[in-house]
Amino acid sequence: VRPGEVEHGPLFGRLIALYSRVLRWCLDRRWVLPVAASVLVAFTLFFAGRLTTGLMPDMDEGAFVLDFWTPPGTTLAESDRLLGQIDTLLTQTPEVESYSRRLGTELGFSITEPNRGDYAITLKRDRKRGIEPIMDDLRGKIQTTVPGIDADFHQVLQDLIGDLAGAPKPIEVRVYGENEAAIDAFSAEVMDQLGKVRGLVDLKSSSVESGPELIARVDAFRAGRLGLTPDQIASQLGAAMQGDVVTQLLQGDRQIGVRVRYPKEARSDQAAMSTLPVHIPSGAVVPLSAVAALEIAPGTVEVNRIDQRRVVAVGASLSNRDLGSATNDVRKVAAGLTPPAGVTLSIAGQSQSQAAAFRNLLTVLALAILLVFSVMLFQFRSFTAPIVILLIMPLSLFGVSLGLWVTRTPLNISSFMGAIMLVGVVVKNGILLLDQAIKGEESGMTTREAVVHAGEVRLRPILMTTLTAILGLAPLALGLGAGAEMQKPLAIAVIGGLTFSTLFTLVSAPMLYVSLKREPARHDEGSSA
Repeated sequence: VRPGEVEHGPLFGRLIALYSRVLRWCLDRRWVLPVAASVLVAFTLFFAGRLTTGLMPDMDEGAFVLDFWTPPGTTLAESDRLLGQIDTLLTQTPEVESYSRRLGTELGFSITEPNRGDYAITLKRDRKRGIEPIMDDLRGKIQTTVPGIDADFHQVLQDLIGDLAGAPKPIEVRVYGENEAAIDAFSAEVMDQLGKVRGLVDLKSSSVESGPELIARVDAFRAGRLGLTPDQIASQLGAAMQGDVVTQLLQGDRQIGVRVRYPKEARSDQAAMSTLPVHIPSGAVVPLSAVAALEIAPGTVEVNRIDQRRVVAVGASLSNRDLGSATNDVRKVAAGLTPPAGVTLSIAGQSQSQAAAFRNLLTVLALAILLVFSVMLFQFRSFTAPIVILLIMPLSLFGVSLGLWVTRTPLNISSFMGAIMLVGVVVKNGILLLDQAIKGEESGMTTREAVVHAGEVRLRPILMTTLTAILGLAPLALGLGAGAEMQKPLAIAVIGGLTFSTLFTLVSAPMLYVSLKREPARHDEGSSA
């Protein structure tokens, strides 16, 4: 037993002998390294290009919220009647354990109309279907059974995270402009085109409409011929519809205003309102229809602005589609639209948050590499070993991309964090191996003998620490335990990266180290370990 070695059992002894023969063979054929590295980089790009992407990991929370909107202007009684049909659908769904409904109110500080509200639905623990198929099934039944209701399904925590991030919808197209009619018309066109994109569901515009309102459009030319201005006509209509306070009535110590206006029959019917008398300066009276045209239009009770610009946002949720590919399709749709003059559009939603999060994580990754490189410089007091470990790092991404692709796990914040964690693991294994090799060189060994000896000595601790980490992350990778789905992508990324980075460290790092030392290759595969 050479200095620094420990005795091993027969099984591990044979493993070390096999590793020693493989390493010597590779050291004699170091041209294999650039070829293998190029192939691995190509496969890494291949698998990475086929990964689905998202912002947060998908989870089954066991509960979801169903937001609903009945047609604008619907009374509470009529909305309640329509919602009774949804109550029946929920009762007939075997996975639903309980639900509660609110109508005409909601959480938060948003304006709430009598035609909107939400359901809080809790699912049973023992069920055969996941939450996504259940929501898809209910969505289809509501569209078929109660076509007058717009429904929006989302899980509680995911919706809360989206609200906190400022992007409540996965997909959101914002239409900017100051002309209300123009942005409303263009946002309707955007919604129609988004409805054709596969996987987009629950499309909804941020434009909040009240019940229909009656608009009197004054003909300025005809009114002018009668000696009236639009303001004078509006004043007379205001007095007729809303009334004027003509006197005060004393009740106790309080004065109550007395408002005089036209009776309800003259104010609640379009035909009757067209005959409302309008007084002209000559003393004659003409009907309202002589100077104005009445038309019914939807009323808008809320105006949204972003960066001081008026905006209408068209949002959509996802069903059986990842965020990245859906966003790419939405960008293609947006590129094919021609907004009118003064109207612009932009892509927002969680895709915008995802891009910002990935940029920040890339910055963190670069900073982590810089910091560990600085630590290695202090450790080795030379550039050779740190550069070897630095060049080996990208090869570990092959295991990350392969693991995510095989398990069909999206690349999201969690799996990205797993890739960042691999930086420390690769560095740790590299330091264990090359530090031992440097000690061998200092004791008089050649570089080739030193790296072979270091591999034989450090094989056991590297394999044991790697195996311990993999086994510790296995329950998370399998999705076992409460909240495991949130960390599942991280565990899969780390396990995949650890598996292959260990192999690259044990074989590629010695080959690269010997190459940088410029020691010539020898064909002595048969030499003893």
